[in-house]
Amino acid sequence: MRPSSFLLVFASLLTVLAAVPTTSTAVPDSFSWSAPWSVEPVAFFGGSSPPQVAVDSAGAPQVLYCPVGEAWWSARTDSGWAREFVTATPGGGGCGGLALGPDDDPHVYMYSKLAGGLAAAKLWTRASPTWTSVAGTVPSGSIAVDLAGRVHMVAETAVAKGGSFEHYLQYSVYDGVAWQVTLVDFMGTTGFAFIGAHWEQVVVDAASNPHLLYYDPIRGDVRYASRDAAGWHVEVVEHIGFIGFIGRHGSVASGSDGTVHAAYLADVTPVALNRASLRHAVRTAAGWTIETVDGPPGMKGFSPTMLLSPAGRPRIGFQNWGPSGSDLDLQYASLDGATWAFETVYDAPILGVQFPSFAIDRCGNPHAAFFSNDDRGVMYATKGDCPDTAATASLRIEPRTLNLRSKGKWITATLTLEGATTQDVDLSSLAVNGIAPDRVQVLNNTVLQLKVSREEFIDTLPDPPRFGTAVTVTLTGQWRGGGSFTAADTIRITRPGR
Repeated sequence: MRPSSFLLVFASLLTVLAAVPTTSTAVPDSFSWSAPWSVEPVAFFGGSSPPQVAVDSAGAPQVLYCPVGEAWWSARTDSGWAREFVTATPGGGGCGGLALGPDDDPHVYMYSKLAGGLAAAKLWTRASPTWTSVAGTVPSGSIAVDLAGRVHMVAETAVAKGGSFEHYLQYSVYDGVAWQVTLVDFMGTTGFAFIGAHWEQVVVDAASNPHLLYYDPIRGDVRYASRDAAGWHVEVVEHIGFIGFIGRHGSVASGSDGTVHAAYLADVTPVALNRASLRHAVRTAAGWTIETVDGPPGMKGFSPTMLLSPAGRPRIGFQNWGPSGSDLDLQYASLDGATWAFETVYDAPILGVQFPSFAIDRCGNPHAAFFSNDDRGVMYATKGDCPDTAATASLRIEPRTLNLRSKGKWITATLTLEGATTQDVDLSSLAVNGIAPDRVQVLNNTVLQLKVSREEFIDTLPDPPRFGTAVTVTLTGQWRGGGSFTAADTIRITRPGR
């Protein structure tokens, strides 16, 4: 579909939805369920706006949604969705962003209109059940919170200069006192403030370093910016030209190993209908490795969210623009082997879905929030729960006293589980003092036995005095559902004859 056609359809759809009453109504206790995804409403209201979803450390979802002129936050509980009013948004339109802090506390930014019609973001934080705004505004775009509780924002901004405007990618950090602002990348100069189809996203890694992915419509680039001790570094991921679609059509994720993944919309065949293509890009030492993620014929990915499973495997949630140009259902793609697998999250009856947002919990379960034009409200979908397990693991090493001069081939490590079974353990993740076992045997439902090379194991130990010393041996591993565990034992080592 050509840009003008897309915008015409979009505008027509908004006209229909705008005629619907905008009062938020009560949500029923149950809705429709479709295996393997469960789908339920969060709130019903007229109009449409982009909701945001996040999941806390226990795997419970939170959703930000915005009826016309309002912003609401809602958390999923055992008895349903508990909602709180955040702020009124007179004249603001749309919706903002949601990110969770290190204590699972939500941070919300909401659009506000400044003099001259420019949009900026106001930050709100929650001390249950009160929401408090933070002084100052920054350009609205994308939000993330690091482990120190600092709020990171990234957005495109236009700076008036003479009779024109200079466009920049702006990065802002709220340090608890004030916003610290950096202009990361100069995009270009135009005669007008708004440049339309831009998008940007920020994520922070385990070391609280920011990673920015954004689309520069002036140069037609998908770009990536990262910061280290030397400063900011900007790279072109792919030159895709003009895409012609308004909204956030790109997303970035950083794995626990530091690998950066991106998903974005590329407009590769300008003369064909339904021409957009979904990309997946991985940053390597040699540059960006890029692939196309289009699934069955006619499937195209709009508004993608890039996710990584606990094991670092790529996941992308997106809105499908089907063969007819009107089949706006919700899709989820997974890469666990050589090819992508696709699932339909929600098959919209007639009018389709808009503005999908995805998150993934510590167990690897996906969560989605989206606006359903048929149901006229915000919906939530997931594939499963992340149980709050109290599973533990204990370790016993044999022999109990290890003579470093004696002969032998193996060290035996016995792992006993409580509150979990051997099926819950990712056997490939197990290591004793950092050494992968040569053999893993399942003795019963809760006990595993590992054989570790004696020679390699001894290399990890300190050189003891003649009469020996006690040392701690550590086994590490991963649960299949997400998360890690550690078990330790103490043995005696000796080296007689010295």
